[in-house]
Amino acid sequence: MKRLRSMRRRIPCLLWLLAAFAWPTAPVHADPAPAHWYRVELIVFARLAPDAGTHETWPAQPGQPDLKDAVKLTPPAGSAASGPGGTVVVTPLGPVPYRELPSDQYQLDGVAKVLDASPRYRVLLHLAWQQPALDPRSARPVHIRLPDGSLDGSVLLTRSRYLHAALDLLYRPGADSAAGPADAATANSADGSGTTAPVVYRMQQHRRINSSALNYFDHPLFGVLLEATPIDSPTESNSP
Repeated sequence: MKRLRSMRRRIPCLLWLLAAFAWPTAPVHADPAPAHWYRVELIVFARLAPDAGTHETWPAQPGQPDLKDAVKLTPPAGSAASGPGGTVVVTPLGPVPYRELPSDQYQLDGVAKVLDASPRYRVLLHLAWQQPALDPRSARPVHIRLPDGSLDGSVLLTRSRYLHAALDLLYRPGADSAAGPADAATANSADGSGTTAPVVYRMQQHRRINSSALNYFDHPLFGVLLEATPIDSPTESNSP
């Protein structure tokens, strides 16, 4: 009798478990979250102080940024390199990503002028573009390079829960005829022969940034100012 009562108590629980496993469930296909678009503006400047970087020990071979999947920015619309057109190119799917914005659309011109007016700094690069900030698995870095080779590397913008920026830049002061006090800086060659070669300085920084704010990345020889301002995504701008 006791065994029968125990089985009666267990049967409802067993039936509930069997029903839960047997209940047909449709596969869940969550729609991917729409990409967040940003207007990115970047200023890279050199430090001209006579003792800039002299109190640091620099590696002779700092390595190279990984540019395998990097995106090269296309020239601004309407420039000689891109052909005729307006300042904004829009396709049926929305604005074109990774296209440089013309200089008359820069919002940090005042900051760049203050830096250039100071005897302590010199602007190496000032540009702006718009792009989506994707999750870290899908995002691709933007290739940043000056024609004279004094600056080369990448800027990666990602967003999951928060917005992040990763900078990997090489600065070669000796490659620029107008370089500052580090022109003559040298380091021993990797083979230990005692010969010298121009120093290459590397900035590798990855951190969470604030959108619509000026974010500063520091290095003894050069600095970076980055601003990522949210803009309407293509789907939002095309919605009725």
